[in-house]
Amino acid sequence: MTFFSDPLNLLMFAVAAIAGFKLWQVLGQRSGFEPTPTLQPIKTEPSPTDLVLEPVASKPIWQGHAAEGSAMANALLRIAAKEPLFNTDSFIANAKQAHEHILEAFAKGDLPTLQPLLTPQTFQTFETEISRRKQANEIAVFHFIGFKSVKLADAQMSANNADTLAALVIAFESQIVTAIKDKTGSVISGDEKATTTIKELWTFERDLSSAENAWRLADTHDHD
Repeated sequence: MTFFSDPLNLLMFAVAAIAGFKLWQVLGQRSGFEPTPTLQPIKTEPSPTDLVLEPVASKPIWQGHAAEGSAMANALLRIAAKEPLFNTDSFIANAKQAHEHILEAFAKGDLPTLQPLLTPQTFQTFETEISRRKQANEIAVFHFIGFKSVKLADAQMSANNADTLAALVIAFESQIVTAIKDKTGSVISGDEKATTTIKELWTFERDLSSAENAWRLADTHDHD
């Protein structure tokens, strides 16, 4: 068998010939030495078509939560003036976590978890109910499903002497499964197999003059 009688060799020869012709089209027409291209200086000044990145200004602390000039917006501005790191969006995100953790801890009767999250008066209320439940041999069933809506409902700076007591009210609409069982396991309230939607207003407080930077739950009540 000769070189050209092998089909594979013929195919390789054809590919090489085509590649050589293309290379000649690009390079073969140059002759001698060609001048080295002159290097253009790098621009240091932007041209009108250059993309200029401007710093993004942070949005007002009230934007998306309260109307400009409203009492709620002004309260947020006063809070931010005393606590420069305060951010309304971050606060609401943290409040959502606190809402779930507090409900779960309350259902379990977990007082050590609840105590740093509640004001002393609210903690006493929760502790009283947990103690009553324990004495009655009642078992709380609780499962958090998720939020339907979470928004800032009010913001205040209390008129104490130092004007540093801040209060933020969050409106929660959440879905949960909740029930209370007696010592025999019979459900005496709620429904452990059904999802319930609850609407509550939770008030969080913080003394901005205190070295402790934690917001604590001060009040809860239902709302329509």
